[in-house]
Amino acid sequence: MEVPETTQAIQTYRKITVSPEFQALERMREDAKNNEAAALHNAEQRGIQIGEQRGMQIGEQRGLTLAAINAIRAGITSPMAIAAIAGLTENQAAALIREHKKNS
Repeated sequence: MEVPETTQAIQTYRKITVSPEFQALERMREDAKNNEAAALHNAEQRGIQIGEQRGMQIGEQRGLTLAAINAIRAGITSPMAIAAIAGLTENQAAALIREHKKNS
């Protein structure tokens, strides 16, 4: 047994949902959801890219530092020579030499 108010509400809902205005609003809502999802995906991809680049920079710097430390351990004590070997500045090389001497 149907309640008249329920039947009327269902009929009204059906009339509204077939209207061009309602369908246009639904399309706009769906487009907005898709645009938001695309924007989030793009932001996530950009974040991943930035993280990968930063990781590569850190790894490269660690490699240069390790090369300098190995040269110092091999007995090279000239900041200019360490800088040339490891691709560091002379100041960076001098700091590593001082640190190595302090820790030895």
